[in-house]
Amino acid sequence: RFYSDDGSIKDRFNRQYNATFDVYDELYKRRYICYPGLGLGVVNERHQSMKIIQPGPAGKDVQCFALSGSGFAWVAGENPNNSGINLLDRKTGNWQHFNSEYVRGLESHRIYDILTYKTSNYFASDQGLAVFNADKAKWKTYDRFSGLSGLELRALGISGDELFIGGDYGLNRMKLPKGNISP
Repeated sequence: RFYSDDGSIKDRFNRQYNATFDVYDELYKRRYICYPGLGLGVVNERHQSMKIIQPGPAGKDVQCFALSGSGFAWVAGENPNNSGINLLDRKTGNWQHFNSEYVRGLESHRIYDILTYKTSNYFASDQGLAVFNADKAKWKTYDRFSGLSGLELRALGISGDELFIGGDYGLNRMKLPKGNISP
C-alpha cells in the first residue's frame, strides 16, 4: 500500500482510497484513519508504519470512529451483508460487537456519528439517539417520544454539559447527565 501526502492510499491494484477522517490516540501514540472501501488504518507514526484492519461486521466500510478515554475505541459501519457497532480494546486489540437485533435498548446499529462524554457514549442513528452507559453496561435509545424532533440523526456535538443532536428534522439539545431533550 502506498500513502500520499493528500491522505489518500493506493492498493496493489492501483485503486485509490481517500481518507474521510482521522483521529490521534494520545494514550497509545497511534493515528486511526478511515478509508471507506478499504478499512481502518492504524498508523504508528514513530515507526512510520500503517496496518489496515477490517473491524467486525463493519468490514471495509467504516462510517465513524471515536476514542473512549478508558482505553477503548468505538467503530461503526456497514457492509452489504451486515452492519454494526464495534468496541475495540486498544491495548489488547480485541473486539466486541453490538447489533440491534440482539441487544436490548439498542434500536438501530446504523450509526452516522459517535461522541463520548465521561462514562457515556452517544450514537447518532437512523432510529434516534443511542446511548451506552459504560458504568451500567446498558443501552438506551431516545426517540420522538423522548423529545427528538426526528429519528434520522446525522451529527453530534458537545459544549459544556449540553449535547447537540443534529438530524434531518432539525437540531436538538440534551442536558447532560440528566438526558432532558429540548429543541
